[in-house]
Amino acid sequence: TKKPDLIILDLKIQSGNGVEVLRRLKGQAVTRDIPVIVVTGVWPHLEQEVLQLGADAFFRKPYEPKELLAKIRGLLSPS
Repeated sequence: TKKPDLIILDLKIQSGNGVEVLRRLKGQAVTRDIPVIVVTGVWPHLEQEVLQLGADAFFRKPYEPKELLAKIRGLLSPS
């Protein structure tokens, strides 16, 4: 099974709670190390919570696409 290199997770998802999705991603060994960028236009007050849960970045909508791309490149580039 191939894993994604990176996940961009919007906190407002139809199928449930984005914070819970992040908690599950970071709680499972198979997905724990996949970088997650959280975006939201609805719940900016959740920034500290999602960062504490393991999100690698937090963007409020509307965000600057160049900043998002720079963060993606930084997370995907070899250390």
